[in-house]
Parts: sequence; structure tokens; C-alpha cells
Amino acid sequence: MRDTKRTESARQLRILRAVGILIFLNSCSRGTAQGVTISQKTFYQVDGMNAAIRNSLLAFTGWDLVTCADACVRNARCVAFSLETDSSTTVCQLGSVNSTVLANPPGMSVTLYYTRSIPSGYTFATITDKVHYLKSLPGTMTYTTALAACKKDGADQLVQDDKGLAWHNFILQYGASNNAASGRFWIGGDDLDGNHIYNWNDGTLVSAAVQTLWGSGEPSFSWDGVIERCMAPDFGNLWNDEPCSLLYGVICEFRLP
Repeated sequence: MRDTKRTESARQLRILRAVGILIFLNSCSRGTAQGVTISQKTFYQVDGMNAAIRNSLLAFTGWDLVTCADACVRNARCVAFSLETDSSTTVCQLGSVNSTVLANPPGMSVTLYYTRSIPSGYTFATITDKVHYLKSLPGTMTYTTALAACKKDGADQLVQDDKGLAWHNFILQYGASNNAASGRFWIGGDDLDGNHIYNWNDGTLVSAAVQTLWGSGEPSFSWDGVIERCMAPDFGNLWNDEPCSLLYGVICEFRLP
């Protein structure tokens, strides 16, 4: 039995060396994060997320962490993967930027891995069909300055209000709690090219959101001769287009996958 265990251990070690894998613990200011590096590509474990990839690129049954991560490296579109485990098997799901997540799938324990670590200072907000993290930056800024500040801070965008009423209400509450004075803040959508079509910061159409929440008569694209090409919630908590030169609060969003 002891010789059998030694043989199996040696076999597993050869596999690890062959694909160039390093399992590590990376201690940093955000705490201890577990990750896996394969062929110089690192996947970071998303702490505390029992959330599984859905609308996956590919799914495999019986695969372990090593094999699943290696498959993600070999797929150019893969940016994340999840390992779902129940009493009898493990399922590997490879995810792209177009994949979604499902929180707490019945009967499964899930570990989620992503190609990017959560930027410093971003706090978990909620799960819709994506995992959302938010951070409020100090002070007020114009729209374009705010968007650039979020990207410099490690986020991809200003907060996008594209996931329906529950997410909309969460954003409003977060904005009221984290932005001084009136609580006015930018939403990550604009018509900067002036074609009268609003797009989210990720390039998708605002009109394709789960629920559009424009105020009455909006977007108007101008008011009293002033061009309006950027988005913010108005005092009725619905979307309004605003002059991009106004100084509003800044909420940055990091979402995955």
C-alpha cells in the first residue's frame, strides 16, 4: 500500500511539473488570497463566493483544479472558471466575459477563479448574473475624469446600472451612503460620440439593460441649449442625461466575469 501511495504521489508530481503549475498563497494588503499559476498565467480564487459559472464556454465532469485551470489557459476566450463539487463528482466550468454566474447552486460547493485579483479597497456589493464590487472615490469629478480615475484605480468602469431594479436600488443606497452633499454621482453610460445612442462603459447598449430606468422625457440630449451626453440619477432616482462637465461623485465598479 505504501509503495502504491508513493507511485501515485510521484505521478501527480510529474503532472504538476509538466504543466508548470505553482499553487501559492499570496499575502497582501487585501488579506490572504489563494491562486493557481499555469504557464505564467495566474488565476485568483474569489474569496467567499459560492458562485458557479453559467453560459460557459465548456464544461467538464470529474476534472480537478489543475486540469481545469490548464484548460482555461488553453482557451483564448477563458477569463474565469468554477469548480462545482458535490458528494460524487466535480464539474469544471470555463467562463468568458459573456458568461454569467449563479450564486449558491443547489447541492453544490463552488470555488470561483478569475484572471484578475480584486483591486484594493473594493468591497463586495452583490451578485446579479455577475459578481459586483464597488468603491467610492473621494471628491467630485467631471464624467471623463471620473471614468479615467476608475480605470487608473483598477476598475473597468463607473458603476453600470444595467441589471434591473434590485441592482438599481442597491446603487442608489450605496451612492447616498458614500457620496457627500446631494449624493449625486455618475453612472457608467454615455453618448460621448453624439449619435444619440447611449452605451455603457463596457460597450453594450444602455437600451439592452435588464430594465431601462430613464426619467420621463429622457434622454433629452440637451436642456436649455446645453448638450447632455452623460448619465446620473436625478432627484426622482431615475436616469437623467447631464452635461458631462458637471462635478459629481464617483463610484467605480469591478465586476466579474
